[in-house]
Amino acid sequence: MLICLARRLSPSLMRSFPGDPGNYKHHFLLAFLMNDKGYFLFTRQEAPGAGERYRTYVARLCMLENPFLSHLEVPLACKQGTETFSVARAGLFGPLGAELAAQLPGRQPKASGESALYIEFGSSLTSETSALCVFTLSQIDNTVEEIRKACYHGDVNKARTEYVHSVHCKLQSRPNSDLDCGADHLPHPIAGLQPILATSVLTHIFPRRITAIAVLTEDNLTIAFLGDRNGHITKVYVQGNEISDDGVMVYGLSSAVSRHMIFDLSWEHFYAMSETQVGKHQVIVPRQ
Repeated sequence: MLICLARRLSPSLMRSFPGDPGNYKHHFLLAFLMNDKGYFLFTRQEAPGAGERYRTYVARLCMLENPFLSHLEVPLACKQGTETFSVARAGLFGPLGAELAAQLPGRQPKASGESALYIEFGSSLTSETSALCVFTLSQIDNTVEEIRKACYHGDVNKARTEYVHSVHCKLQSRPNSDLDCGADHLPHPIAGLQPILATSVLTHIFPRRITAIAVLTEDNLTIAFLGDRNGHITKVYVQGNEISDDGVMVYGLSSAVSRHMIFDLSWEHFYAMSETQVGKHQVIVPRQ
């Protein structure tokens, strides 16, 4: 469903932009729905002709609009030690265990079963090492409102209109009603300038590029399966705000793991693919 959503809406999303967004070299990674909002995770160049200077954004828009007037982009980044990574290459909107949720900023989920964005970051599109950060939906939604208000108040240090450089954020005379959706919204895409900076849940930089993420919760814990470029799939336990060091490699494929790993309806098995293989694997794996 998410793949179909991305394929169907991404072209219309691009066509709804004034200017020429194609020059920014968008690369869409993930799309999902929550209530009446659509969310798109993508990377793009900071500006046309910016070379390898890519940034990661999550865009939110109202699905009932036509055209998408409320399009707003929130930049994301991931910190691992002293390094900051800004290029996302894999992502998942998945469940969040209560123990991990209690450690994350924003409105705290009350129990397991809440969802969050799990994003793999690298220093560039092709770098081999990975960092893994988690962003709650409340973080993203709160930042959307901050960016919108900053643009309406003319705060050019926090927000700007994107793709249309003849129009600028400036003090607007706007009603006090909710401007999430509808004709009162400024009819140009808005982008934030300061990223939400999360800290990686990995205890160290992952030595192989993570290409796939699957997550489930068990007894308030968050359990992640990380597929990588070399065909390895590693099961790790997230304890507090970092992944435990006792993650073990549980399965291997012949080439890079496809980004779409999914669980069956019983949550007892998951499916993983490479270029030449499809495998069904057990979720419960003895620790070695």
